[in-house]
Amino acid sequence: MLHDSSAARNDYIRLLLSDDHVPYHIATAGNWTIQFCDTATGQEAARELGGVVVDHKANE
Repeated sequence: MLHDSSAARNDYIRLLLSDDHVPYHIATAGNWTIQFCDTATGQEAARELGGVVVDHKANE
């Protein structure tokens, strides 16, 4: 997802982290986010795109 700004991206990530039903790994950088269920795929995408992975562990 492409966000209007980094601040909007951060708000979106906070919203995702508050929901126990979203995929566990969110690759992000700049003003974009991509959600992944698979750890390796999320890490690879983040590395290739110059981003980071936010691990979302539901109920932990």
